[in-house]
Amino acid sequence: MSKFSSSLKHLFYTFVFCLALWSCKKETIIEVSDYQYQSDKTALIEVNIQTLTGTSKEVKIINQKLNHFVCNAFYIDASNDLGNSIEDCANQFNDSYTNFKAQFSKELAIEIPKYEAFVDGELSYQNELLLCFAMSSSINTGGSQPITKITFLNFDIATSKLLTFNDLVSNKAELLNVMKPYLEKELFSSSYKIEEFTQNGSIKAPDHFGYDDLGVVAFYETPNNNFIEFSVPFDKVEDFLNY
Repeated sequence: MSKFSSSLKHLFYTFVFCLALWSCKKETIIEVSDYQYQSDKTALIEVNIQTLTGTSKEVKIINQKLNHFVCNAFYIDASNDLGNSIEDCANQFNDSYTNFKAQFSKELAIEIPKYEAFVDGELSYQNELLLCFAMSSSINTGGSQPITKITFLNFDIATSKLLTFNDLVSNKAELLNVMKPYLEKELFSSSYKIEEFTQNGSIKAPDHFGYDDLGVVAFYETPNNNFIEFSVPFDKVEDFLNY
């Protein structure tokens, strides 16, 4: 090999190395940390969520919205303003239980079961444009069954904007058409009919929509506080997604 060819080869590998190094520096690194809060002195409270690490404005906005989901789960007394932190909101939940018990005699108050609040959340998916958090809460204040909420919080990484179903989807009609047989399959093992989830021949947009490592995930709420859940692989729907 000539010295000229050897020099060209050396320059080529140097260029590739520098390009790779530049790409690594440009890549956004997303890190999460686990947040836990537990209390059983008054009501029974457990919070286990993931939040972003860092001090940028975008990170702070996303973490505020994650905290807001937790606080909304605790918010059962409309006479109070919503707290600013998870700890504040947990204390409000405790106060609601204490105030409720105070309406009864000591003998009857002993028989009242503790209020319970369980909140979970984790980063279920991320790419260079999107962060998706799967969130759930279960609140029991003495009813026949807990009040359960499940949702996805999808964020645009660059703007920290909370994304709706319409933001995520580029072709709603085609996406819903692909999702329909997956919904029908999930309904086989339930008491619900596909007609309950359709309108003008097309399935309705899901109540909650997000991503995990295998594909998109959809939830439909049912009247008895349950959910119909199913997923669709990315290769079936990627042509109809903005993120």
